This record gives sequence, C-alpha cells and structure tokens, in this order.
Amino acid sequence: NGAVTVFRRNGASWSEFVRLLAPDGASFDYFGQSVSASGDYVAIGAPLSAGNGASNSGAVYVFSRSAGQWSLFFEITPDGSPSDYLFGTSVALAGDVLLVGAPGVAVNSNPGAGTVFVYQRTQSNFTLQAMFNSSAPATNGGFGRVLDFDGTTAIVGKEVFAKIDATTYNYNTTLVASATDVSDGTGLAVAVSGSTIILGSPFANSNAGSAAVFTLNANGNWALSQVLTASDASINSKFGSAVAVRNN
Repeated sequence: NGAVTVFRRNGASWSEFVRLLAPDGASFDYFGQSVSASGDYVAIGAPLSAGNGASNSGAVYVFSRSAGQWSLFFEITPDGSPSDYLFGTSVALAGDVLLVGAPGVAVNSNPGAGTVFVYQRTQSNFTLQAMFNSSAPATNGGFGRVLDFDGTTAIVGKEVFAKIDATTYNYNTTLVASATDVSDGTGLAVAVSGSTIILGSPFANSNAGSAAVFTLNANGNWALSQVLTASDASINSKFGSAVAVRNN
C-alpha cells in the first residue's frame, strides 16, 4: 500500500515521529510515489489508485498537522472516473496552492500527453482552479511526470511556467542544458526556488550524472549558469536522480 514516514528534529538529531497511510489504500496504489510539504500540510500522491473505481486513475492525500499530530485533511481525485490518468505521479505544494501532475491524461487527441492540475486550499478542502498543458502536447509525452513549484514559478520537466493569477499559468520557456539532453535524461528531476532552477541529468557522462543550474537574469530570462557533478563521480552513479533547492 505504501507509507510516508515523518521525522522530527530535536536539536541536532532526527527521529521517526509518525507514519502516514492512505485510509482507503490498496496494494500497488504507489502511495508515496510523490511527496511535498509546506507549513503544516503535506501532499502525498498515489498515482495507481483506483479509489474512484477506475484503474490507475490516481489520488492525492493531503495531511495536516494540528497540536503536533498529523491527520488526513482531504483526499483529491480527478473528476469523473478517468482510467490511466496517473494523477498524483508528481505533487508540489506551496502555501495554499497545490500542483498535481497527471502524465496519463490525453490532450488534443494525444493519449498520454499529460497535464497539470492546480488546486487551491480552503478551510475544509482543495478546489480545482486551473489545468495547464505542455507548450507542445505529444502522444505519450508524459507532461507532469515531474514538477516543482515555489508559489510563483512552476517547472514541469524542462518547461517553465509563470503563475499570473489563481487560474492562469503562462508558458515561459523550455530549458536546454546541452545538445544531449534527451539521452542524458535532463529534467527527470527538477527543483525551483526564486531565481534558481535545477534540472537533474542522471544519465549524463556514461550515467555518472550531472545537474544543470539555471538562474533568472536581469532581462527576465532563464540562463544556464553552472553544471554540477559529483567529486567522486563514477559510471552508473546517476548523480542528479533527485534534486532540491531552497533559497540560495
């Protein structure tokens, strides 16, 4: 069924505090495939959930913390009973806004093109505000497989979107780290914070891996500023399989 373990810091040490479970979880739901926390809330994806009666439709469970205890706040599923949406493959929670990737959604007759759902938290639930697609939806493109969001900028794969208002996310650009981005797996891991975006490239350099750092310049453009590699890199170490960035 899957589980997510919450650790709590006490001084300089961390200890296991609680394990979060889906109350209606089933085998192979992949609960915990994606996790994102913001303040007293944590969103957890279960992209193979059939909780609404459709196989691999997917679900996202949001837990909240009150008086030091975690409990289920709200369960989100896509409207209707869509099979193979894979809703919850990725999640990104920033304040009251939650982005959910559903890479199995068909867009403009392109099966598996993928889309991103945008939800707003209220006092008692999450309500759908918007959906946005790739700048170039393609069959089995899987848009929404990986994403991050800092409240202002969303990075979905290698595509950058700017939040204009609660219902509008405008495509900005597609980032390019090198001419071998496809074979390098660039964008299989992404992170954004303020004026910094990081794209993981786990298959670069004979699978030793790397991570490309992009910064927002004075002209409002995202530009490649550095490529990170591990000091002890070796073949198949796949550095860049996961990335994260906060502030500087």
